[in-house]
Amino acid sequence: MSTWVGIEVTRQMRLEDGALASAGKLEVGGVNLLAHQIDIAKQITVPEQICVLTPQGDEAVLEMIAEHGLRELAPFDFIAMLSDRAKHGEEGSVVLLRQIVPLRDAKPVNQALELLTKHKVVISASKPPEGHRRHEPLPDQTEPDYRCLAFEVRRISEFSMQSMGGVGAEELLYIGWEEFAEYTRQQDEPEVAATLERWR
Repeated sequence: MSTWVGIEVTRQMRLEDGALASAGKLEVGGVNLLAHQIDIAKQITVPEQICVLTPQGDEAVLEMIAEHGLRELAPFDFIAMLSDRAKHGEEGSVVLLRQIVPLRDAKPVNQALELLTKHKVVISASKPPEGHRRHEPLPDQTEPDYRCLAFEVRRISEFSMQSMGGVGAEELLYIGWEEFAEYTRQQDEPEVAATLERWR
């Protein structure tokens, strides 16, 4: 069965010397985050089945896609392509990675892929260290939400416009707090840089 990987490029607007920064040049601690995630994706599947998901890739993104022999697709085009493959009976799996959430390696993703024999959707989760802000429940919740942005894994049959909006059918795969880093805010940079340095 085939495995497709989509790498979601950040849409966050970042300024660099007064101009919009290139998403393809986004670095933390000297590590290019898109290049790092491409390396992870290549541990999971072949380059021809890796898609960089961006509404409009900048020059640096397009150069990386060409260098590694990948595909460029808008996110909805990626979903539509896989939905069409599912309709035609293709079996397999789909992995969603994010540029701004680097993984240390592909081991947890491969574990998630194995779980697809029992579950239709597997989403990463992680319990932070004591005292971390993520230990606190959201204002309208009684328990913390330990889901994280490291990866989502689905059967191709689940990767359609309809099922992407569904909730509740997913299995959580808990991974170590040191297995990934989330760079969702500018103030995350020192922590992410320190994590990337520990992986070297």
